[in-house]
Amino acid sequence: MRECGENNLGKIKKIKYRMRERKNNFLKKYYRIEGKIKYPLIYSLNSFIRLIDIGIVLFITLTLLHQLKVLNLEWLEKNVLNHLPGITKELNRQFLFSQISVTFIILSLFSLIINLKKEKVLGTSIYKIAFAKSILGNIIFISISIFLFLFINITLYINDNSSEVILYVFLIALFLLTLLIIKIILYSNSQKLSINKIASIYYWENTKLIRNPRKFGSKERYSEYLYNLNEDTIEKILRRDVEYKRNLYVYQRIANLSLANYKNKVQENYTEIIKEPDIISMWASSVEELIKNELYADSLNQYNTMINLFIHHEVYISSFEINQLLEQIFISISAIESKVMFEQNKELLLNSMKLTMKYGYYKLNNDFSYTRLGKLKHMLYLKPLYSGFMIDYYNLIDKNKNYNDLERSKRVFEYFESLRMMSFDITTYFPRELKYHEVRRELTEYNEELSLVGIPLSNLLILIVQEDKKGRLLYFLNNYNNDSIYFACLIVASKLSTLYFQIKDDDRSNKKIIEDYLVLILAKLIELDDKKIKYFCYTIKQTMDFNTNSLYDHIYLSPKNAELLNIVKQTIMIKKKRIDIKNKSFSDRKLSEIVNLFYTRYNSNLLKKEQEEDYQKLNDKFGLLMRLL
Repeated sequence: MRECGENNLGKIKKIKYRMRERKNNFLKKYYRIEGKIKYPLIYSLNSFIRLIDIGIVLFITLTLLHQLKVLNLEWLEKNVLNHLPGITKELNRQFLFSQISVTFIILSLFSLIINLKKEKVLGTSIYKIAFAKSILGNIIFISISIFLFLFINITLYINDNSSEVILYVFLIALFLLTLLIIKIILYSNSQKLSINKIASIYYWENTKLIRNPRKFGSKERYSEYLYNLNEDTIEKILRRDVEYKRNLYVYQRIANLSLANYKNKVQENYTEIIKEPDIISMWASSVEELIKNELYADSLNQYNTMINLFIHHEVYISSFEINQLLEQIFISISAIESKVMFEQNKELLLNSMKLTMKYGYYKLNNDFSYTRLGKLKHMLYLKPLYSGFMIDYYNLIDKNKNYNDLERSKRVFEYFESLRMMSFDITTYFPRELKYHEVRRELTEYNEELSLVGIPLSNLLILIVQEDKKGRLLYFLNNYNNDSIYFACLIVASKLSTLYFQIKDDDRSNKKIIEDYLVLILAKLIELDDKKIKYFCYTIKQTMDFNTNSLYDHIYLSPKNAELLNIVKQTIMIKKKRIDIKNKSFSDRKLSEIVNLFYTRYNSNLLKKEQEEDYQKLNDKFGLLMRLL
């Protein structure tokens, strides 16, 4: 029955995975069409209009120069100007006065244009959107041209009031004024038109940055449009104007399209020593501003959206700025010491932690050998992930003075249970089809990415040991049975063993504390399968080597830790094989001491017995009815 249930569960997971893959494939195709057809087409259309503008300006200039006898263009006279009607002196006078009126109408448009500069769509003023990528739509060009044409006509009328040129100049001025008014009407009344145009500009400007990387030593490049969007977003955040959410959505959409169409280029940009300031880095700077302004829910939502986007596209963005956002959020919330603030954001924080660990999968498994620095191998350095999130969340509860002891204890164990479920979720999330490019991935029998959860979990266990809170450690040791806890325990055991041999033998009180915790950790590791012990130790050495691109920051396995990890592994194997050590001598003094310590103190009921004693202490402190909570 159990096997049947497991088979059904496996089938359901496969179906869910296939459905998710089909949805992702559909979205990728849609984003590819949007990023490679829709926005480039809109951008090209605006560039095409610019070429038409240049053609019109050139034609008008040649016509005027011909009519003013500066140039002699017979083809223009024969094919165009001969077809225009003749003009009387009276009509010329009327045209001149009409042109004077038309010219001064522009003055009444200035107030409207000033308002257009203030009104913004997706971070850019309607004025700039309307007159971007256009010559004839440019307010400065048209204003100067219309006043210039007025003075030309006045001069022509004074010299020859029957000149045919007056009509041509008047029609040109009227044409330019009409274009100006049409542009203003279109872009000020059609938000969709404005959005499509500015989105195409943002996308194209970002694409130019990431597709054409800057050479080492060259000047820093930036996009004026993207810079203005970033400045507008930060300004709105400072003013607490909710419009900043629209700007942040623009970051998400442009980043999504860029990753869908130029994933490798974006990923490579962040491996360079000097990266281009693209839309993703600007997005991260806006999230920083949200944190500084204590908008924690929004900053967490944006961080989660960003990391989710990277996970969806299976990329790793090597950036200290992005990787430290979660740390900044934890620091800011802890500084407030608000119980309400924590309660409001605790689910978002847990989700951020889970996404961060899932995101680390792509640092371990993505192939960066195609990048410029990847080809040089020794120069490629990937920024590590922030590692202290499990500790920071724990401290938000444990160090919060607004909780009483009973509330604090309850919240801590709720958190521990969330971590247990989270670790199962993460290790069963990743697709089996991903190919590992690294040689160390020869051992593919165990598909879970143990280090994703195991390393930060070991950090939390070490803190609990440092604070001498045995009851909380026992909760992990007795209630956690997934591979991540064993992985974490191996790390903790190696560090405890290292500390054990650093303490002098005459310091019995401290030595006793280390012994107690080390034996508890080793007692948990006895449960682990022989093959897994070897595999886990191998993985720890590979992912936590001080000299390699570590997955997480500030958590390393020193050469001394690695040596003691090997001793821990041998100790567990000796005990599991039930080797009689009474008549056996060890060449390694450290191994002999650890083995003898463990054999002396260990029994099969050790962890359960220790936890029962801890429960009794809790009963004495809070009462037996506390367990009803």
